[in-house]
Amino acid sequence: IVRRLLRIVTRRSTMIWTIDDLQWADIASLDLLESIFQDDDLKNFYILGTYRQDPPSALLQASIRSIERIAQRHKNVAMDHVRLQNLDVDQVHSMLDDVLMGSSSSQSSARPRRSCGGSGSSGG
Repeated sequence: IVRRLLRIVTRRSTMIWTIDDLQWADIASLDLLESIFQDDDLKNFYILGTYRQDPPSALLQASIRSIERIAQRHKNVAMDHVRLQNLDVDQVHSMLDDVLMGSSSSQSSARPRRSCGGSGSSGG
């Protein structure tokens, strides 16, 4: 039913699913993803899946290998791996500056600590 619904919806427009924390996915969800990837009639549909690398479960590793095999056989399936690194303190400060409209880094990083009661807070 899900694949049929996706085929109908994606005939008219592109659909993108973002699925975070695949390391917690159950077998039924991973089986559904694999069946979607094998559907040659499904067009204009993309899945961006993320998972933590430390290490993924045996179930997720098996699903990733299966999807890679599907990608080799089906022209409409492509799979890429992009490894993201942790942000360093300067990058976090820069992001906070952007979010808090250009406040200085020391002020930006102090605000969340104060509001969350974290260490280094100077008051309420």
